[in-house]
Amino acid sequence: MCQSLARSLERFRRALLCASILLAAPMAWAGELTLGPDPQGGGGGTNPTQGGGDSMANAVSSTIDLTLVVGNASGLVVGDVLVPWGGTVVIGADTASEKMLDRCRYRFRYVAGNEGGSWSIATTNRIFREAPGWPVLSSHGMPALPAGIATVLSGSIWLPEGVSTLYVYVDNAALNPEFDEADNLRRVSVIVRGDCN
Repeated sequence: MCQSLARSLERFRRALLCASILLAAPMAWAGELTLGPDPQGGGGGTNPTQGGGDSMANAVSSTIDLTLVVGNASGLVVGDVLVPWGGTVVIGADTASEKMLDRCRYRFRYVAGNEGGSWSIATTNRIFREAPGWPVLSSHGMPALPAGIATVLSGSIWLPEGVSTLYVYVDNAALNPEFDEADNLRRVSVIVRGDCN
């Protein structure tokens, strides 16, 4: 009971830390910002990307759990607007960084992490529009992460005027054998108002 409560409190602490980073510096685009280790010490072993110690086969196990960090104020930041997972937001075409051929370009960022007990393998995450599979708006790398570490991922996407349902998929390449695949996919809706020409 106490261990379960301690894990829940630690996840909540990490979610608050992620939210404070996302909200405190809306224009600071961090490519690979680690948020810190699990103070409980939760395993981790040797980094499989650095050689030595555990082999890749031994270090990677079913105790990996890559996830889109869910908690207070977690979601996808589009432009400078936070869209909570499952939520909808309206953004103006006038806030786009670029416009071309009825599309507006916006920066994005989100937090993903490894809540498992072992190192993850570097992988590919994707953002899809309208369905979790096609079309691909962004394909971007995610570094190998030790247990209990989260990272901020960012890039840019082109959106049409009107409503777009976006699906953010962690480890879309399915390189990591995870014990919970259900937390790898989240959806948001973005409504672009205005002229993208």
